[in-house]
Amino acid sequence: MVGIRPLRAQKRVRQRYVLQDPNVHTVILAEPSDSRFALGLEHARTHSGDKRRPIPHHNNEPRSEEKLTHHGPPPRVTRSIKRGRYRRLVTGIIIAANGPAFSAGHDFHEMQGMDQTEAEDLFNFCSDFMQLISSVPQPVIAQVDGIATAAGCQLMASCDLVVAADTAHFQTPGGKGAIFCSTPGVALSRNIGRKRAMEMLLTGDPIDAATALSWGLINRAVPADQVANVTRELLGRATRGSRSSTSVGKRATYAQMNLPTESAYPVASQAMADETQTRDGQEAMAAFIEKRRAEF
Repeated sequence: MVGIRPLRAQKRVRQRYVLQDPNVHTVILAEPSDSRFALGLEHARTHSGDKRRPIPHHNNEPRSEEKLTHHGPPPRVTRSIKRGRYRRLVTGIIIAANGPAFSAGHDFHEMQGMDQTEAEDLFNFCSDFMQLISSVPQPVIAQVDGIATAAGCQLMASCDLVVAADTAHFQTPGGKGAIFCSTPGVALSRNIGRKRAMEMLLTGDPIDAATALSWGLINRAVPADQVANVTRELLGRATRGSRSSTSVGKRATYAQMNLPTESAYPVASQAMADETQTRDGQEAMAAFIEKRRAEF
């Protein structure tokens, strides 16, 4: 049974409810509208005999190191993603916000006065963090309620799946200023194509959830009070197969996605051939032939 409980609300932050799922690892970004990337709550599971018990990590108080400073995303957020990656029982990862926005990206107060080396370290570290999301074996889904701007839009676009409130907005505002959103452009152009990405990047104008859905930037646009439930429903369907197969398939899909067709097929063919030799692959074929539910 999946239960529901409220997160402890911070001042000036809406009360938010999250579903507790035994196999879902949830990363909460606290105070994202203030450019603070904080770990609010994680859920994972370990074996305790034949039972599974949650391992909660509560930390809702934003701190200065939780901003995207020259140190990059806060270590706790990076560790949270990696913990989800290596916990065998975790089937999916959700990135959500405990505040009125999903993420406002970098903090210009911290960036002002950086030298060239510090600036390069910041953007290289953040680029590595975005690639970490696609490299973890589990599906990663963004739960967006509010605005996702600049590096926050990049973070959302880097996830495998996105469910957004129909009131959400997405923006890369650098085109209106003097620091062009070049790194968010990497994620955008791989999601919505060159022309639409360039429109967002050059104009700096926000797009609404309906536009983001029609452009392929998000998977679902739903009423705000349904975002959490729809996120978990979609993630549940994305994780109902074999965990090992999902991991291999995700890795192969990203590996072949930007290759020429003649190079992409060998990557995909190798992945599928490898899966036929696994225990889960053999079980899937046997279950199909025997007309029964597969046991992974």
